[in-house]
Amino acid sequence: MPKKLLTWGLIAFLVFWAAYKPASAAAVFKSLGNGLVDVATATRLLRCVRRAPGSTTT
Repeated sequence: MPKKLLTWGLIAFLVFWAAYKPASAAAVFKSLGNGLVDVATATRLLRCVRRAPGSTTT
């Protein structure tokens, strides 16, 4: 029960925050999205490096 209440409280807070401060909410979500893209790019690059011909790792 407390977990469900906290979840709904967090959702309500996010909706309230996005409604009353849309510019700052957009900036935060843009930053989070850019961070996810950076992580995905780094992960893809690491996979390419490990699979490079002549690499000693398996």
